[in-house]
Amino acid sequence: MYSLVALCGILTFHFGYSMIEEMTTPGDIEDCFNGYYRKTTLQRSIGSKIYWKCMQRAACNRAMLNLGSNMTLEERHYIESLLPPPEVFYGNGAKGFHPNSEHRWRKEYRMMTEKERQAYHFAVNKLKRLRLGTSNRYDVIAALHEGAIVNAAHEGPNFMGWHRIYLIVYENALRQIVPGVTIPYFAGDLDEPLRDSTQSVLFCERFFGNGNGVVTSGPYANWSTPSGPLVRNYGDDGELWTREGLQRILNKTRNAEIIAPNAEEEDNLEDQHGAIHNWIGGGNGQIGELQTSSQDPAFFSLHAYVDYIWEEFRKRQASLGINPAKDYPVDYGPEEHHPLRLAGFATLRNIDGYSHGLASLVSYKPKPTCSKDRPFCGSPFLRCDKKSNPPRCVSKTIASFYRSNDPDDDSECNRTRTDNAVQNRFSCNGAQDIRQWVYIPVEIICVRPPEKKIYGSYPVFNGNLYRRGDIYSPKTYGIDDVLKTDILAKYSRCKDDTDRNSGRVTIQSRGLNYRGTYAEFALMDTRLAMANSMAYVAVKNPEHGVSEVMLSARDSCGRICKAYCKNNAPGSSDYRPCNGIIRVTSRTPKLYGRHYGENVYDMWNLPLGENCPSIKKTQVSVKFFCDFKNEWPWHSDFVLQQRQRGHFHGRRVTGNGPVRQMIMPSMVRGIVQENRIPSLQQEFISGNRKLPGCFLGHNCLVPGPCKPCQNGQKLQCLNTHISFAVCNNGAYVIRQCIGRSHINGHSLMCMGDVFRKPFLYR
Repeated sequence: MYSLVALCGILTFHFGYSMIEEMTTPGDIEDCFNGYYRKTTLQRSIGSKIYWKCMQRAACNRAMLNLGSNMTLEERHYIESLLPPPEVFYGNGAKGFHPNSEHRWRKEYRMMTEKERQAYHFAVNKLKRLRLGTSNRYDVIAALHEGAIVNAAHEGPNFMGWHRIYLIVYENALRQIVPGVTIPYFAGDLDEPLRDSTQSVLFCERFFGNGNGVVTSGPYANWSTPSGPLVRNYGDDGELWTREGLQRILNKTRNAEIIAPNAEEEDNLEDQHGAIHNWIGGGNGQIGELQTSSQDPAFFSLHAYVDYIWEEFRKRQASLGINPAKDYPVDYGPEEHHPLRLAGFATLRNIDGYSHGLASLVSYKPKPTCSKDRPFCGSPFLRCDKKSNPPRCVSKTIASFYRSNDPDDDSECNRTRTDNAVQNRFSCNGAQDIRQWVYIPVEIICVRPPEKKIYGSYPVFNGNLYRRGDIYSPKTYGIDDVLKTDILAKYSRCKDDTDRNSGRVTIQSRGLNYRGTYAEFALMDTRLAMANSMAYVAVKNPEHGVSEVMLSARDSCGRICKAYCKNNAPGSSDYRPCNGIIRVTSRTPKLYGRHYGENVYDMWNLPLGENCPSIKKTQVSVKFFCDFKNEWPWHSDFVLQQRQRGHFHGRRVTGNGPVRQMIMPSMVRGIVQENRIPSLQQEFISGNRKLPGCFLGHNCLVPGPCKPCQNGQKLQCLNTHISFAVCNNGAYVIRQCIGRSHINGHSLMCMGDVFRKPFLYR
């Protein structure tokens, strides 16, 4: 008989007849995990956050396969009509009146008046209804935050400036509908102190609407998005801002200290904001994925608070004599974050997002505060927590708001259900249909989580109660050494609650050769020293083409479970460590169910007569074991080599690594994919000469025949002394030296004088 698994688990998938087979880890994903292995451990960094960041990066890389913008000329003109005039960016502010450069005041959502909230909600819904070509104005603006541009707007210093411009574009679109309307900011640290932040009044009909499943209440109820119905799975993953985390950011003085590539994880503004994306969206909500996040209006309130924090940081810089407009980090990381690179908004550059003029368009009403002498927060939706040291304003829950303000009428805010189901969108390559998916059975195995200190049922020996261990504790039976656990990093919302006897492990599938994710969870019995459970996770139907997918599992505290794949060697029945990356085919016998019912039939020997059902263990082939040990869960040759050499993760490793050694900044002039250029030539005409080679465009001819490139490969452009090509994820990136520098033919790096505009650096 199968028992429920403890709070962590082993996931198992059936691999037989090679219908489901283990795959090697794609290079970009492996590089990302290896990069984190170099600088951190699971005791310092939350495993789920590492996984989420690497998966978002991988999704962005795959989005670059579609480099051409789908924006029509009409849509482009509309976006450009929402930008502030050029003098805003190249002076200290707009001279004269222009509607796009009007000053505006933003407030915390709960500090708005009823009239202000209603005006904002009306403007957003009107924006959604106004047609623009074949789409609508809201979706056209939301689409700016998808595709290849996501790489340029994340994981580097352009993160803050790009989103600042983006907020202005969105806000100006709303102000065309309702003059004077502004984006409310969502200060999640007002909700974080709640025992259950999902009960915050912010997720009632007066504000964002419900956060559990399809959004059916509030101003955005029943919204349809390009990726399906608007969905949230709040509290399933991630965490909200904490007072301590924000203070770490505001204690720094340079942008390079709070953003990639050089910020420590605990000080990284973008990393902290990403956890809120994940907290609201959970396993399959739009806002939980960077490529779809702006389809949820909560996105803009989240980012308005990011901008508020950054502006507080910039004020501190100014007080210390640092010019915020010139503090663009010299080491900016990926080429997409070069300060002079076009930002994707007409002719604006990345550095323009740092300008004083742009900052001057917005002022923020301070986040509400209180004290012992003034225990009021100025809003009926907030209360002063006087037990906190120092006292602070905290959101009211839905229940407490109605008890204190409207005890006879709670119709406007729906109570949150307690089942915490995961709502999936069943979105695959842009189509939302459950028939595009099939189900694979998963087994989860876990040891008792370390925070489960005691279960209130004790053994009795010789008439005496033994209180040193409960009846299920490994300590009681001397097996605690075998099941020893480590204290791993976990979300701040994950309390050491020893009263809970059940937990959940979330299993996720993420397409590698298709666009789509799916999430499900298994309930675990946290009392047991070791327990197991079953779940069913969906992947793209392989009858529509082979499905390549990465499976992962994490517990509710964000701790990652290790993957094990069945050894398919003849006669073998064991499992070996793997990364959960599999290929699913449609060859018979099929190892998946077209729906849940087929899985039940295939997984169980159903009773005939009076026989008891039994499970078919041969159906299980991938396992995720939650053992709570400080062991790196993502395997690679690099990790194995470092262990063999005595290098442990979390210490800087020398040699080939992600550290970028820059002699000087280079500027990407264009990106060309070798396999998408119909006019690739074997020769290039320069003057009256025919030069042999492969023409990549952008005046770059590289030696040799046209063929797919390998990551990291560098080739000099034969017909110029200032350009060279670098292969990045199968695509050639054309780099060009700036100023009076030129290519060194041996090192393929820019040498010589470097031209830098004086306003770039302090």
